[in-house]
Amino acid sequence: MKKVNYGFDISDNPVGAFEGIGINNISKGPVEAEFLGIIRHEDEDYLIGRTTLAFKNDPNYLGKITARRATVAIYPDGAGQIFLDINEDDNTRHIEKVLNQFGVKDIENKINHRYDSVIDEPEIYATAIKTEVFEKKKMVNNTFDSHMDRIGKKY
Repeated sequence: MKKVNYGFDISDNPVGAFEGIGINNISKGPVEAEFLGIIRHEDEDYLIGRTTLAFKNDPNYLGKITARRATVAIYPDGAGQIFLDINEDDNTRHIEKVLNQFGVKDIENKINHRYDSVIDEPEIYATAIKTEVFEKKKMVNNTFDSHMDRIGKKY
């Protein structure tokens, strides 16, 4: 089982180091999860995990699927950093509801394999950041992705 460790950084210039543990800065919700993949849904990437550790062992989270918008900064050597939107939105709640209700058996068909080099570790670290900072990082990462596609390079 591949594990994802959630942490957060609510600074205006996050670099991937955790300021604190958990998927948000309120000591509620997932802390660790079984990593199920990064999926592509409606032109957005989402990190999907099944919670294995939550604050106060909260049964509302343990064993449940969590989805967060994700962007991945990939470096020339193939290493990278996963950033998550610290806030839930209607899409993340919808994805969580569907996956928790119907299971994850077809999730493999939606996996975005562009990030395989970054997630090729037994433990993955994902940093939740403020939505406005997330949007900026996503824009930079998407621009880099488009450039790599144009020149035909892989990570």
